[in-house]
Amino acid sequence: MVNISGVLPILGLVIAVIVQVQAEGYYTITSPGTIRPNSKYSIYVSVYEIQDNARIGLTLKGPEFSKNTEIVVPPNTGQSVTFEFGDIKNGTYVLKAQGLSGIVFENSTNLEYVENLPMVYLQTDKALYKFGDTIQFRAVFLDQYLLPAKVNQQISVVLKDAQNNIIERFDDVVLDTGVYKGKLKLAEQVVAGEWSMQVFLGQQMLTEKIIEVKDYELPLFEIDLQMPSYVSLKDKTFSIKVKAHYTFGKPIFGTCVLTFNVTRNNILRKQYNLQEGELDIPINVRDLGGRLRVIPITVDVLDGATQTSRKISKTIKIVASHFEIETPDIVHECNREDETFVYRGRISHKNGNPIDREVYLTLDMRTKDDLISDELVTYAENNGDVDVNIECANYVSINITIKYENSESTGVMQLYHNKEGGEGGLYVKTQFPTVDDAIEIRLVSPEAFSSFVCVIVGRGNIVYTETIEVPNGGLNHAHTFSITPTYEMMPEAHMFVYFFKNERMIHYETKFNVKNQFQNTISIDAPDVVKPGAYINLNIDTEPNSYVGLLGVDKSVLLLKSGNDFDAKTIFDDLRNVNCAISGSHGLPGITAGLVTMTNAHYNIDKGIIGDRASANPLGAKPIVRRNFFETFAFVDFTSEDGHDELRQKIPDTITTWVLTGFSLNPKTGFTLTTTPTNIRTFLKFFLTVKLPQSVKLGEIIELEATIFNYLRVSVPATITLERLNDEFEFFLNPNEKQHAVRVNVRPERTQTVKFKIRPKVVGMITLKMTAQSIYESDVIVKQLKVEHEGITEWKNEDLYINGEESKSVQLKIPQNIVLGSELIEISVMDFIMGSMLNLINNGENFAQLITSPSGCGEQNMIHLVPNLMVLKYLQSTSATNKAISDSAKSYLQIGYQRELTYKVPDHSFSTWGKAPGNTWLTAYVIRIFNEAKSYIYVDENILKNGLAFLTGKQQGDGSFKEDGSLYDFVTLNKLSVTASVVLTLLENTQYLDQHKKVIDDAIGYIRNNVKQNNDMRATALSLYVLHLRKDPMVEELLGILETKALTSGDHKWWQHGQTPANIDVYVTGYILITMLELKKPVTPIIKWLVSKRNSNGGFASTFETEVGLRALSIYAAKYKEHGTTLDIDVYSQKRLVHTFTVGEKNKDINKKVELPKNTRELQFTATGSGKATFQISYQYNTLEPLSDTFHINSTISDTAAARKNLKACMQLVGEKLEHSNMAILEINLPTSDEFGVDCCDIKLPKQAKKMVRKSKQQLHVYFEGVRRDDSDCVEIPVSKEFDVDNLKPAVISMYDYYEKNLVDKYFYQVTP
Repeated sequence: MVNISGVLPILGLVIAVIVQVQAEGYYTITSPGTIRPNSKYSIYVSVYEIQDNARIGLTLKGPEFSKNTEIVVPPNTGQSVTFEFGDIKNGTYVLKAQGLSGIVFENSTNLEYVENLPMVYLQTDKALYKFGDTIQFRAVFLDQYLLPAKVNQQISVVLKDAQNNIIERFDDVVLDTGVYKGKLKLAEQVVAGEWSMQVFLGQQMLTEKIIEVKDYELPLFEIDLQMPSYVSLKDKTFSIKVKAHYTFGKPIFGTCVLTFNVTRNNILRKQYNLQEGELDIPINVRDLGGRLRVIPITVDVLDGATQTSRKISKTIKIVASHFEIETPDIVHECNREDETFVYRGRISHKNGNPIDREVYLTLDMRTKDDLISDELVTYAENNGDVDVNIECANYVSINITIKYENSESTGVMQLYHNKEGGEGGLYVKTQFPTVDDAIEIRLVSPEAFSSFVCVIVGRGNIVYTETIEVPNGGLNHAHTFSITPTYEMMPEAHMFVYFFKNERMIHYETKFNVKNQFQNTISIDAPDVVKPGAYINLNIDTEPNSYVGLLGVDKSVLLLKSGNDFDAKTIFDDLRNVNCAISGSHGLPGITAGLVTMTNAHYNIDKGIIGDRASANPLGAKPIVRRNFFETFAFVDFTSEDGHDELRQKIPDTITTWVLTGFSLNPKTGFTLTTTPTNIRTFLKFFLTVKLPQSVKLGEIIELEATIFNYLRVSVPATITLERLNDEFEFFLNPNEKQHAVRVNVRPERTQTVKFKIRPKVVGMITLKMTAQSIYESDVIVKQLKVEHEGITEWKNEDLYINGEESKSVQLKIPQNIVLGSELIEISVMDFIMGSMLNLINNGENFAQLITSPSGCGEQNMIHLVPNLMVLKYLQSTSATNKAISDSAKSYLQIGYQRELTYKVPDHSFSTWGKAPGNTWLTAYVIRIFNEAKSYIYVDENILKNGLAFLTGKQQGDGSFKEDGSLYDFVTLNKLSVTASVVLTLLENTQYLDQHKKVIDDAIGYIRNNVKQNNDMRATALSLYVLHLRKDPMVEELLGILETKALTSGDHKWWQHGQTPANIDVYVTGYILITMLELKKPVTPIIKWLVSKRNSNGGFASTFETEVGLRALSIYAAKYKEHGTTLDIDVYSQKRLVHTFTVGEKNKDINKKVELPKNTRELQFTATGSGKATFQISYQYNTLEPLSDTFHINSTISDTAAARKNLKACMQLVGEKLEHSNMAILEINLPTSDEFGVDCCDIKLPKQAKKMVRKSKQQLHVYFEGVRRDDSDCVEIPVSKEFDVDNLKPAVISMYDYYEKNLVDKYFYQVTP
């Protein structure tokens, strides 16, 4: 008996050596060196040269974990044991083995704990999103066997915008068969650029996907540019082939411009006509210069039918030689000196052309003592292979150099001679192993063997063990054997073989790749070509009980950007990283395969691993009416019970190709993807398209163009008909026609354009039904065209607060000189103050309607947040359970949060334009609202913390806060206003009160010392509310002072900031009202005044008034919501009863709008009964009267007759009463005939302008931070003529002070050729 004690530390691997060893017999225990939670752990035990069965005990211990087992192993055999782990803890684990009988020993080894993190993959329905789109996504969680992962920690999915702001966080994700599916609606204005979607397990990020958000228009066709990647200076010419076809597969006709950027100062352009969608262009190499360089080539194609363009770019490299030579380094086993083998090199033309010249070879052959050189000439095969017969002789290495043209390459052959005393190795002889197909492996060793053990490791565990006997029981130095790869060995497996000789373990290792393939399968059978809008049957075959997800997207979207779908290569590459590799020295048995080995045999730890070589790797059919044109048609999930499913899906009406992919996830066979996308072409051999303007003015005569596409094999006489539905428009040439038809002959594979001149007769959305009819095919499309009155719209609103029985008269302020018929007069009744806002949400409308001004800067954008927040707080405070309204308000709130983040600057503050410096007042306001919003939506806590840190850093020695940025509000903010605003934010972020206690106390001291002598009513009102929150005794004294300054008129009461009424009065009165409400003081006259200032949707003139006004009204509504109101309200006009509203809890008249005759100019109403309600009169009209009191506006057009031109709009502040404006907006509207392009704002802004926003194809806003008297500025914008319009109405350019709506000017202009 030999006793040995000690420890052999080898980096991270610890092999505890033998405690007891029996003199006769050998044991070997092999297992993975790493241990993972929620996985299998296999151990292989073998014994040799013993007489009796061996009884061996195995124990595995770790933190709060212990498992043991006993096995009986017959002599000269082996046996596997597998432990299954659950969610084990991190720590030190020890595998202990004991020979109890047959062979007696005790041995142990430490194992490395490795986190068994799931592999997570993200899929989005698109890679590119427009503003306002909905992002749909899936997250798939897989284990190392591609099965649904077992996850016991919190999963979160985080979506960040391009400025790294967290937009949404999906917490407590629950997986369905390893899959989570979610979606998020984007706001109409968000931070453009690359967004990231991240998946977290606890605090650890597992994966990330990048998507892009920007404005775009879908391409109608795609371009294929075929050209050589390389051209030699010796070449005279080369060819460029251009192919352009619509996404539904048909060729286009148009023009093609090739641009070669030869040098910075040498740009070569060539223009060609594109026929049948193809073009073959010869290019002279000398035109590209005579230097070796990479030249960008751009092809710009203009489609003649649709007048849309698209470009594609590639590069061509000018090289000295076209040829690449491959000379691989190899290791070869020689059994005899006269043995020959074939060495294969390869010559390839960089552009794929065949090789047809002589090849020169140089061989440098090295023996142990000498170097011999030889040269010869040969020829390459047609495929470029160069085969050379090599004799082994006594060479130990051979360097082979292949020369062709001006290129050469050298490879090295290492020769191993199979004889006594030489080195051994393990060789995979099968070139491309695949699952379930046997492969051959050859074991070669200088030590003779009669049997050996083979262990294969795949994906971190032992997946194959076998004792292999040499036939006939003889001793051999080499043996070829076979194994059959399994899925667990794919994509990469490690092989470890060993045997015993003279008390030594002889061992070899290698690895081999197995062709990537999934065990599960999925296939989708779909029709190749269908008609638009058709219901199609998708047949999906997969393994039973699989979770199936489908994605179908318009090919046009993928032409812009791909990368949204799952990728099989990425998944298989990740599988290669799932191993049990441990740190250690080469030569330790099994170390390369990630195994730890306990044995009583000797082995050479300095021995290098030899032979480690990876394998190379119908007539008369009813026409379709097309209305729906979505970009994604399938984002569908279901569970397949029997593996065979038929799914019925409606495909959109777009003429295009749809790309359909799918995945399947099975609890037993794992994950799989469709091998190739299924393309579904929505196509008609005969169809039409129509181009419409964004809107048209009443009285204009517009020429509509319809394009007919004929892909039949014959010329088609066709009739294109436009129908007049509901008498909404008339045909210019014949007003009495019910429909107008144009007959044309359309050649095969061609298009034809026809025109219809119509004159709309009504305002609103009119319906255009257009039919293309032939004897073979027909097509019908239905489109909506918006018709508006000319001029500029003026909105008016009066809200009357009713309390019990009363009568009132109202005179509508509609001037005489308006656009005839443009009046829209509506009345409605709400049983409580919040009714108009709740109604707005319930109808799915956006809260931007609460103000009648744009919301294009940081302060204005808060309109998208605050009203929704007020509604949610109101619903919560009244315990109302309207889930639909609550969900809609949260959705709008989330969108407002997204938009506001576009105005965050790097120092974590917020500014008017999203650029430094940050604004103290605005930052306080945003942080305060975000803090309130986090009760309903996800808000990034870092934004709050960093924003508060910015604010506290602005405090001065006297306790006040300074304002470094600019806020374009209606009045100049004084120090008291800024201080009160910051303190309000600090007080309402209650989780940080202790942290900011001193800051708050110092600021309160400043407010107390300055509020009474302050003359700014805004600062006083806000300070009052702040002191009230602190329960300061000064509040009552301030209320007494304010009471002396209140204004009254009839039953109305309010406070005014200046000598004349202004928008700011709502803000001032609102904060005083909130304070009085919370102190339970009488407020009815104040409420009546505030209600009277609202617009038709319940908002006020601009953002801040709307925020404070709604906050006050929602608090009042929550405190004093009426129950049991029973009111009858009779409404008269010119002594005639026009409508009676009955107000009650179950009455349908609540929030119902009643339209009155256009000639209504006065109203009387009488209320009888009891309770409270709001009577609302809202009306609008259009005017053509220009104004030029404050700003002077003019415009010029570069060339009115040109298709593309520039519109130059200029403004100047000329008002006598104003030295400097607040933020001003120049609103440019185009006439019906013209449009702004998507890239129209990519121009240099004038010096005073801060931002330009394309609101639509026909409207643009230019924001100025403020204009001084006599200052002037111009903006020149590219526009394009898209439509022919007769009787074209003038377009309007207006300029107004955002905060003082009476400071507005309007300028009308014509575009006449």
